[in-house]
Amino acid sequence: MTAKNPTDIISKKDAEKLEEIRRQIMTYKKDITKAYYSLARLLNYVRRAMVNGKPIYAIWGYSTFEEYCEEELHYSIRKGQMLAAIADMIETKVLPTCNDKNAEQVVISDIDEIGWVKANMLVKVVNNKKDFDMWVGRAKKLGKKDLAELVYARPLKGGDLEDGKPEKFVNMKIQLLPSGQEVVGAVFEHIRRVNGENLISGPSGDGMVLVRLCQHYLSNLKDDHSVVDVNDLLTSIMDTYEISEITYVNAAGEKIAIKKKDQNNGEQEQ
Repeated sequence: MTAKNPTDIISKKDAEKLEEIRRQIMTYKKDITKAYYSLARLLNYVRRAMVNGKPIYAIWGYSTFEEYCEEELHYSIRKGQMLAAIADMIETKVLPTCNDKNAEQVVISDIDEIGWVKANMLVKVVNNKKDFDMWVGRAKKLGKKDLAELVYARPLKGGDLEDGKPEKFVNMKIQLLPSGQEVVGAVFEHIRRVNGENLISGPSGDGMVLVRLCQHYLSNLKDDHSVVDVNDLLTSIMDTYEISEITYVNAAGEKIAIKKKDQNNGEQEQ
């Protein structure tokens, strides 16, 4: 629900500026394949900026940035966060570490070229301009699936991949009850199917899936480290891997089906 009168909170001049930003966001949203970074920058601004001590989304009548994305843009929470995170990476990690003051135009051209899906993958591995140049070079050469394999194979802490090659795999034993094995197997099969056998096949395939599930879990942890709701976690996975439906069995033995809502309104991902 939008605020009835933003000028009750800020000046008329500021309210007009914010409404122009609001209109620009809707314009860029209509053609995300060509204007995604412009959209990402504005979304990050809406997420971070304060006017008279109030977040911009609050001035527009929303309690959170995520609520704004869902109700006004009809984006999933994950998609709004992903786009804003791309701009945040560029503005807080890449541009501040550029030696050339004129590098911004080249950086933006590069990030535009690889598209927002690949750019979001780089958020996980880019911490400075040197990282950016290396990973953008890889993103230009690789398809989405191959780039995802490289990104997710990277160590979680410390180090980097030598010459773009992942670390050697190690064995890890996990014991499950038969009912648990059924749940895990169903989710693994969904992710394996949508990624293709060339990405997560062979002996290491299940391990790759498990790492991705754990990374999703960690990325969705709240500040107080409370338990992530399983439906929220699976919805996040569905958004990333373009899964339309996941079915699992809960602790009570009930069969639960989660279906993805069509919120793209005909928009295409590059």
